[in-house]
Amino acid sequence: MSVQDDIANILYADDPDAMLKYNVQKKFFPFSGQTQEQIMLTMTQNYVTTFDKVLYNNYGGMYDRIEIIHPEFYLDTVEKQWGIIQEYVNGVISELDKNKPTIEVTDIEEEEENIDETV
Repeated sequence: MSVQDDIANILYADDPDAMLKYNVQKKFFPFSGQTQEQIMLTMTQNYVTTFDKVLYNNYGGMYDRIEIIHPEFYLDTVEKQWGIIQEYVNGVISELDKNKPTIEVTDIEEEEENIDETV
């Protein structure tokens, strides 16, 4: 048990719903046991999947949205919770992919032709 868990146990001693919420959110945290510095270092390396990066960067807001759409989320089974989280994160990834600028190969070839003509 971590210091954070000890603090949560004290804070939520009289609020079982808040304690449940804390425990569920902790269960799916992608960098469990790592310090903030370790997480930042890990995020800059190629050892972290896009899924985990998106999950981490959207963590608080994700639960806010999930709670609106799935009010019973914290009472669901772990499998159902994980499925809801995966659906949310994959949706964010899909949105990010839609907004990625793309470079067409034909554009590069045209630019090379233009450069060749001016030289």
